[in-house]
Amino acid sequence: MTTATDNLFTGIAPHVPTRYAPGHSYEPYPYTVQGIWSPVIYRRSVVTEPDGRLARIVDPFPAATADRTLDRDPITIDNPRAVAVLCGATAPMPRGRDLDGDWTIPAAFTASELAYDVTIASDEHLMAAWCEAHAVAAALNNGTVRRLGLKPEDVEALLGAERSVLCGDSRLAGKRGELRWARVDTAGLLRREQWLTARQTRRLRDGLVALIQPTGTRVGVPRLEGKLSSAGARWVETTYGLTSAGRNALDTIRAQYDGPVRCRVCGCTDDRGCPPAVDGGMPCSWVDADLCSACPGGRR
Repeated sequence: MTTATDNLFTGIAPHVPTRYAPGHSYEPYPYTVQGIWSPVIYRRSVVTEPDGRLARIVDPFPAATADRTLDRDPITIDNPRAVAVLCGATAPMPRGRDLDGDWTIPAAFTASELAYDVTIASDEHLMAAWCEAHAVAAALNNGTVRRLGLKPEDVEALLGAERSVLCGDSRLAGKRGELRWARVDTAGLLRREQWLTARQTRRLRDGLVALIQPTGTRVGVPRLEGKLSSAGARWVETTYGLTSAGRNALDTIRAQYDGPVRCRVCGCTDDRGCPPAVDGGMPCSWVDADLCSACPGGRR
């Protein structure tokens, strides 16, 4: 189950201004707010805390990290980052008393407290993944996901269908694991396939309004006798994609993106607008999603 990395995040593009750029803020991300879904950027490597817990390091300034306004090493295959949307016990916690220092999350996540998790190996993909995670977190927090009749774990399953990595196995028809998908990983790290529960499969595929549908099949013949084969009997692997309702659901989720923006021409932001003299003595304002009133095409 593989997919081309060039098109992994094209779905979020229409909902994100041309130049997403909050600029460097010296205020850490408000992870301390309890009971909400938070987008995070974390390192895949595991560290051992003084109390023996296994954890992963979280960036306290994720927006600036994604925007590259924070001085840091480039994102590469040898130095990847992961982007997730977490809640509850998996939410970031400071390692010490300094909120500007390192934050950590548990090394392992529970399914009910994880709604998005991708690993990327380039700065371009990091920015796109952060924007998508920001939108998913907003859609969970403002009730959009619930109003769509979805649960948090359904979001990634729909993303898997969009990326053509959601597959069905006829040997497990009607059981947990009939449908499975692989998380985005452009760093080539080993990541386990994710299995949908039978109830989740029914909700997405067999509900009153189907969100996923078969797009192709492949007949398989097991080479070795195993717990899923029956004396080498043939089985069918089905690839799933989105229905029009499924595409609309993802579009609605992505449209909840409410992160900060920067003007695509001059680079000003909400916090750092153009000087009043540039715009006829008045502070600039937004005339488009990523264009301020002081720039060509946006002047009043």
